Amino acid sequence: MTNDNVNGSFYKVAPNNGNPKVIIEKTKLLAFWENLGYRKLILKNGKFELVKVSNNSIVELVEDYRLADEVRNHLEESNHQIVYEEFLKKDYASSSLIKNLKGIEIDFNNGNSNEAHFFYKNGVVKISSENYSIVPYNEYEGYVWKHQIIDRPFIPTNDCRKAVFAKFVNNLAGQNLERFASLRSVIGYMLHSFKDQTNSPAIILLDEDMDLNQEEARGGKGKSLFAKGIGMIVPYYFKEGKNFNKNFLFSGLEKHHKVIFLDDVKKDFDFESLYAIITGDFSLEKKFKNEEVIPFSESPKILISSNYMVSGVRGFSEERRKIEFEISSHYGKHLTPFQEFGHRFFDDWDENEWSKFDSFMLICCKDYLKYGLIKPESINLIDNRLKTETHPKFVEFMDEEIKEDCRIDKRDFLAKFREKYKPEFFGLSPNQFSKWLTIWADFRGHQFDHKKSNGKQYFEVIIKK
Repeated sequence: MTNDNVNGSFYKVAPNNGNPKVIIEKTKLLAFWENLGYRKLILKNGKFELVKVSNNSIVELVEDYRLADEVRNHLEESNHQIVYEEFLKKDYASSSLIKNLKGIEIDFNNGNSNEAHFFYKNGVVKISSENYSIVPYNEYEGYVWKHQIIDRPFIPTNDCRKAVFAKFVNNLAGQNLERFASLRSVIGYMLHSFKDQTNSPAIILLDEDMDLNQEEARGGKGKSLFAKGIGMIVPYYFKEGKNFNKNFLFSGLEKHHKVIFLDDVKKDFDFESLYAIITGDFSLEKKFKNEEVIPFSESPKILISSNYMVSGVRGFSEERRKIEFEISSHYGKHLTPFQEFGHRFFDDWDENEWSKFDSFMLICCKDYLKYGLIKPESINLIDNRLKTETHPKFVEFMDEEIKEDCRIDKRDFLAKFREKYKPEFFGLSPNQFSKWLTIWADFRGHQFDHKKSNGKQYFEVIIKK
């Protein structure tokens, strides 16, 4: 008998009256695949997916045909065609055998509250609030999805503040130091994969000069380009806001995506529909596939841009789930980034510009780890939200009429409002008017109360000093 079962091979070829007999040993076939890095990734729901692990840390989702390809390549090199014939006859790369591969469970939560990890061609860049280091993949004590690896090396530079993207971000912040620091913290927050169960809000980018009286909002302020910059560091899933309410909303989302960018959501966008995603596990539905649950710690963060106010349910439950940043009017129809800088971002950059960009973005993350997410001061946000939840003309009326502590007959006050803006508000009900009064006082920070006396209804306002 000829025994070719050497060097970890998985087969024997024995003479059989001139007709060699091939024996494929399943345990050794499994070992052959496992030596090449193939594993059974155990999911949270108890099911598994086939993956290949390389360099001790790089994980790639693969189809089962890859196993057959490995066998074929190995046998072609060994010139054992008859073994491959036997392999094909019985379909050894079937699910019944694959499920016996070594199983692994992997936590892909890269980094922690004190450290962020970024994956470049030349290694893993570890960032803390004080410094950074680069670790080779075969020495990295963790795992990374292959699609997370950026297809360029990390080359640090001290010229990062000269990066055109840094200047662009400063322009988005209105060239204001405090707002620039806030927007840099937004970048750091979005880049850092770690998620705090108590504080992982969605980031909403709005226009500073939003005109609520216009039928069409004015865009082109640089919000999408800002988001694309984040996507140049971490994998992001882009979704046009106009398609948000359709079935299988996130059907294109993959496990390696760390940010979901909803671009240009419309007036009727319901922020409340994202509450469960922002604060809990991510239920992912795809066509013709079972629902999959991505744990909160591994699920993507949410970035939204809009030319309109983004509304949900007022109160703490909404406020803790979002941070809104008003983008300045530096860019628009009058000026584009291309006109200002004379080139297309990302497409026209050389190695030096990429080096400055990467260093700037990772310093943003370093500062975020040190100072946290810095909430920006409102410019027009409070007034715009008040006008959205009531009406611009109502806000104008209240700010003109109520300038000191007062007690006013609600019916007379409603009649005065209707008279001033007739006929637009003839249909405004006393109940809706009362709600608007409460909302206005709440936004302005005034003490407010509804009163009844002698069959009449009043409201009292004590002005915030």
